[in-house]
Parts: sequence; structure tokens; C-alpha cells
Amino acid sequence: MPRRIAILEDHPLMREFLHDSLLAGVDGCQVVYSGADVHEALTHASRGEGSTAQGIDLVLLDLDLGDQHGAQENVPPFVKRGAQVLVISAASSPEVVQQAMAAGAIG
Repeated sequence: MPRRIAILEDHPLMREFLHDSLLAGVDGCQVVYSGADVHEALTHASRGEGSTAQGIDLVLLDLDLGDQHGAQENVPPFVKRGAQVLVISAASSPEVVQQAMAAGAIG
């Protein structure tokens, strides 16, 4: 079964890069959501069918989506639905990364 991935990144060029890189470099990868809205991704996930009940296996999550929420708010909803969360960021302090890991991110 394909690995169903959601990309949450607020910068369109980075989002496109991640999308294209995943499709070119990862066999069995299916990008099921690509955008910058956590609530939209969760809504999409709840309608999906996949290896998890909610249709997303892995979330690539930018730590700064510009939504005024940190990892403590954005990571747990995906983890609770059975998805693994991998955080991505251009610039974050070690404390922010540690908070994401404490919230359930795998890396």
C-alpha cells in the first residue's frame, strides 16, 4: 500500500519542492494533501482511506506555518489519528524542536 503523505508548509516553492522530491525519490509515495492549513489537512484526513483510518500515514509539518500555533497545538491532532509527524523548519531553536518531539513528532 502506498505511503500517504501530507505536506504542511506555508511557502509555496518549498511545498512544491517537497512534493516533487517525494514523488521522484520515494517509491510508493502518494501526496494526499499539500497546503498550509492544519484544519484543512485534518478534514481531508478524516475523509481519506488508507493504511490509517484517517488516510494519512506521515505528515511533513513546518514548525512555523504562520498560523499563530506552535508544535504543541499542530502535532498532537495528527498523532492522535495515527499519523507520524516529521517536522521541518528553516530556522528553529533547539527548544522548539524539543517541544515538537514532546508533542509526539518523530523527528
